[in-house]
Parts: sequence; structure tokens; C-alpha cells
Amino acid sequence: MRIFAFCLVVCACASQDAHASFVYATSVNSSTGTFSGSSNTLLTLGAPDGDIVQFGNGSTLTLDFGGLLSTPGTLSIFTYDDIFPAAASIALSADGISFAGLTSSLVDTNGPTGPPFPHADFSISAPFRYVRFIDLIDPEETFLDAGFDLDAVEFESTAVPEPSSLSLLGLAAFGLAMRRRSRRV
Repeated sequence: MRIFAFCLVVCACASQDAHASFVYATSVNSSTGTFSGSSNTLLTLGAPDGDIVQFGNGSTLTLDFGGLLSTPGTLSIFTYDDIFPAAASIALSADGISFAGLTSSLVDTNGPTGPPFPHADFSISAPFRYVRFIDLIDPEETFLDAGFDLDAVEFESTAVPEPSSLSLLGLAAFGLAMRRRSRRV
């Protein structure tokens, strides 16, 4: 009975080690072009809150997550546009110099100004630190400030159990097997 209780405790510890975590952009690495309305690019940092940055046509914004994110997970882009839907291309980089395209066109969407905020999710398996947004100019758009609207960028890592937890779980299973074997003899 004691071994059974021990195994339950070990399993509980192992399941606590395997959890997903949320990471948000911590700083603006660079921005070019014009930003209108809510032009403070720092509004894109942290969790989604309904405070958006409005890109001017063709503007670029690069966000820094403060460190290399190397575990697989989901990148969520929180957008909002109340009048003019616009699009942006999105690219990722580990070093801030070489960027690889994530999507060639993400359209910001109408949605509630409070939770749940509209967002698009992308599965990420390659390490990255920077996310770059480039507003795509619509040749038919007459308003130069009617660009892409961004609220926040969130990365949720996929739960991966730690090796120490798996070893403890294996040790507990071995203990149970040995206990059962000793009772048969």
C-alpha cells in the first residue's frame, strides 16, 4: 500500500512538471514607417488587452521576445480592425537579421473590443526570438493610415515533460514490479 501511495505522489509530481507557458513580446526591436491613431508601438507588448497599434500603409514593426524560444508551440497574433480590414506579412527570426516568412498575408479582423480577442494561431517548431510584421499596401486603399491593426503577440509552448519526471515515473513503475514479484516468491 505504501508503494502505491508513493507511485501516486510521483505521478502527480511528473504531471506538474509538464505544463504549457505563455510568453509575450517584451520590447520593440525596430519600427519603420508611420503609425496612426494608436501610434504607441509599446501597446503591442504583453497580453491582449484591446489597445491596438495602427500601422500606416507599408509600415514595419519587429517585436523581440527577449530570448530564443526553442520549444515547439503556438504563436497567436491578436488583431482588431473596426473599419478597414488590412493585411500584413509575418516573418520569424532567431537572430534579428535573417527572417523566414510565416505567412504572406494575415488579415486583421473585426471582433469584440474585449475578451475573447480575435486572433490567428500558427504552429511553430523552429527556434525564434523576433517577429516582424510588414503592412501590405492595398493599391485601392485611399486612406494612408488604414493599415494593419495589432494588439498583441503570444507564444504558448507545448507541454513537454522533463526527463527527471519521466525517470521518477519509471523508477516508481520498477518499484511496483519488484514489489509484486517479491510477493509471488
